[in-house]
Amino acid sequence: MKPTIKPFVPYLAAFMAWLVVISLASAVTVRLDLSPGRTYTLAKSTDKIVRSLKDIVTITFYVSGNIPSRLTTLRNEVQSMLAEYKRMGGKKIVIKTIDPQASEETKKDAREAGLAEIRFSQVERDAYQLTSAYFGLTVAYGDKKEVVPQLTDPANLEYTITAAIYKLTKDSAEIIGLAGANPDTDPKSDPYLILKQILYRQYVMEPVAGNSVLSRFSTILIFDDGSVPFDAALVKKLRDYAGKGGKLVIFTDGVRVSDTLQTAAPADTFSPLFGDWGISPEPNLVYTTNAELVQFANTTERFLSGYAPWVKTNAFNKKTPYFSNVISLTFPWTSSVLIQKKGNITTDILVASSPQSWTQKEPFKLMPQDITVPQKNIFRAYPLIVRARNSANGTLAVIPSSRFIKQTFLNQGAGNFEFVFNLVNDLSSGGALSGIRSRNLNLLPLPAMAQQARDIFKIGVIGIPSLLFILWSGLRLRKRSIRR
Repeated sequence: MKPTIKPFVPYLAAFMAWLVVISLASAVTVRLDLSPGRTYTLAKSTDKIVRSLKDIVTITFYVSGNIPSRLTTLRNEVQSMLAEYKRMGGKKIVIKTIDPQASEETKKDAREAGLAEIRFSQVERDAYQLTSAYFGLTVAYGDKKEVVPQLTDPANLEYTITAAIYKLTKDSAEIIGLAGANPDTDPKSDPYLILKQILYRQYVMEPVAGNSVLSRFSTILIFDDGSVPFDAALVKKLRDYAGKGGKLVIFTDGVRVSDTLQTAAPADTFSPLFGDWGISPEPNLVYTTNAELVQFANTTERFLSGYAPWVKTNAFNKKTPYFSNVISLTFPWTSSVLIQKKGNITTDILVASSPQSWTQKEPFKLMPQDITVPQKNIFRAYPLIVRARNSANGTLAVIPSSRFIKQTFLNQGAGNFEFVFNLVNDLSSGGALSGIRSRNLNLLPLPAMAQQARDIFKIGVIGIPSLLFILWSGLRLRKRSIRR
């Protein structure tokens, strides 16, 4: 009997078809984002900015080959996002990845780019180790460059990169108006110096006076701490400016608190403005058990203690892009914000206190030893920063703590400056950076355990599924041999 190949023809045809499918798949990249809210898809704002590029943007990722193992997932996430920028921008986006520790030349290039080594500590095989590595990037456009020296906030990496591209590709810098911040103040004693230095990197800043043409300003910051009087004519101009599409951010108080802990009611200078928008500071002070640490002193010693009227919070509105690189905010002596519905006004609570908060009205108790924590049944969260917008795209943001960005009242970890910068960045861009959300990474590392237990766990995760597959395959082959 002559052998025939006819029974094998269907299998041969199927195999050839499969080879064709594999070849086509290798040439075409298919990406499907099934995460909640399409977390891993770049925002429309990013798409618009990248696709409108007139020249090449080069993003250089500086990452050492010896980064700690816990950063491996973050490195892969950064590289995945940069690949998305490349896919979106095509030839207008150039991505480079450099290991600065590969040679002395690459290390020199990283330092000249403005990056520095980051020191990491970790425990590997029951030994405590200190390592130094690079983990940052630069964004370059023509002869201009923005540096992100440490990628400490990968969840907001898209906002950081897109904001840098937007800044580098603008034809001219926007002008930020400063109302109430005395321009003649000695820089050494200027309470807003750090904020001004941060804004100066991206904007031109000018004082706002009664004769200023407000339409020139992309955003106006109002510092109402009671030290500078505002006349009614200027307030009227500010109201008209915001009503016609201008952007206002006001730092004010519901209750004035002096450095000697004396309280007073603020002037009602801005009441007409607040009335237009339906948001205003309330005449109270918010207290919380989640308080900032403040240094106190008596006749014999100095000590740190949580001070209830200095509210510390991370209750943020994650739908907004304002919290890039922000871990928490500190509010020295803050009031809650009253929200009243107005016809064409929409409001958003950007920041709230923690749910373990309460309010106090006059007479106020501000000495630490006089403050008592009330019953938990009256605790609740209070709105601390509120943004209102009208149909003309005008915006008013109320921050009810005039000391919110005075550096003498903030510790090093407060994210107040970064928040205000992100807020101004979005308002001044005309919403070009809006809609960029945080990319939350759910990292599930192994719990703390001995190295031997860790190795057994790894072997089990890798080995057991492989062993089960081998056993299943062996059983299938044995059944086939028995049938024959």
